Amino acid sequence: VLEKIREITSSDDIITFSGKFPKGIDKSDTIGFLQKLKEISPKLVVDTNSLTGSETVSVAPWLIKPNEQEIEAFVGRKIESKDEIIAEAQNIHRLGVENVLITLGGDGAVYAGPDGVYKATAPKIKVLSTVGSGDSSIAGFIAAHVSGKSIEECIRTAIAYGSAACLREGTAPPLKEDIARLLEEITVEKIK
Repeated sequence: VLEKIREITSSDDIITFSGKFPKGIDKSDTIGFLQKLKEISPKLVVDTNSLTGSETVSVAPWLIKPNEQEIEAFVGRKIESKDEIIAEAQNIHRLGVENVLITLGGDGAVYAGPDGVYKATAPKIKVLSTVGSGDSSIAGFIAAHVSGKSIEECIRTAIAYGSAACLREGTAPPLKEDIARLLEEITVEKIK
């Protein structure tokens, strides 16, 4: 698999590793695989709750996108406030994760990265399904990034994609027109 990835990937590409590990796959083998992916391209996205926070940080991903439940598992404790979420996002960034985007459902998102700390609002929507919303958020962040958008636009686009996915049943992808409409309803503010 690594040979094929090397054949089709350059150091400018973004590699995404998402989902739960299949049964029988050893964590140490997976961490080693992720470290090899990181050597192929420094822009590695890791979105799995099969790794602990310290295991994820050891790979130094370019982007992680936990939700509010996943961030508690990531840090190994209950988080009581948005201020604590902000502090944890900053800490994870300081530990070597370049972009930390924590989605908070209807409460928006928090981001920490090289350009600072931001908070974002979420549009008011009627949620039909949250399946795939995290993956869609990552896709939105990446799409904005590769289009040369500012970090504020990367965050806004991530929230719009994730929210638009929630407007669809099951695993249906977000609709372009929903994303465009929702982008107008999201505000992103630098807080540090």
